[in-house]
Amino acid sequence: MTAARFDYEAVMFDFAFETNIPSITLWQSLGFNIIGCIPRLAKLSDRQVDRYLILYRALH
Repeated sequence: MTAARFDYEAVMFDFAFETNIPSITLWQSLGFNIIGCIPRLAKLSDRQVDRYLILYRALH
């Protein structure tokens, strides 16, 4: 991974709605973990949804 070659300790992706299952599944398959959530942040299709705050992965 390029970030590890530059001595980064971790990488993160900081925005995904709980309803975006394909994106969340992809990030988790790459070793990322959800470490925060903002409940009921937005209304999508007449439904209040959570926003996952940070998907995080340690590199070492």
